[in-house]
Amino acid sequence: MTKQRETSYRYRGFSTATLESLCRDVLHFAHPGTFNDPLDCNPTVECDSDLDQLRALLTLLIRRRVTAEVLESLRSARLRGERATAHANKRAQADAGHELANIAYNATNPDYGVGKAEAETWLLTQEIERELFRHYERGVCCFSRTYSSPVLWSHYGDNHQGLCIGYGTDRAPKPKLQKRVASHRRPGLAGIATAPEGGHIWVEMRSFGKARSRASTSRP
Repeated sequence: MTKQRETSYRYRGFSTATLESLCRDVLHFAHPGTFNDPLDCNPTVECDSDLDQLRALLTLLIRRRVTAEVLESLRSARLRGERATAHANKRAQADAGHELANIAYNATNPDYGVGKAEAETWLLTQEIERELFRHYERGVCCFSRTYSSPVLWSHYGDNHQGLCIGYGTDRAPKPKLQKRVASHRRPGLAGIATAPEGGHIWVEMRSFGKARSRASTSRP
């Protein structure tokens, strides 16, 4: 288990949002889609699978997402139990089938200039990438081990005109911070769940709209 530091630091520009976070003792967990680096937490799938495997993977991803979305919607309407689960599974299967049918049809478009199988492989790969991105449910909040980094002051401290806030870890709920080392190698699809550890920053991941915190992979 990673040893928790007594204080972790966050560089910020001097703004109303920063003052509000201090007064309210809150942190903003950014969605990965808002990162300034387009490759940051943006999955890239290098295809080495056949069409059946790609279809199966896309079906799994769509069913997993849609089932969760439908069940959450039904829970909001106070509908639970086996009937709700059956409805969610049926809706998920229908959505997956509809997407696969659309891809198969679009693959016949002669404008692609390649055979149907090659076009379908490319379309499936692109949709798998988009589907992986739709699965993001957590935000990212980054911290540093030091308050004296010139690079961090420049990038995140408003060109040395902002401030650096120290956050103690002796608080409730106990922050789950994990050290990550940046890697120049992007993991493939099979390695997404076991991305190499790395970093010079401390990261906490929190599910959107939920109070509980969870640790996960960091920004490269």
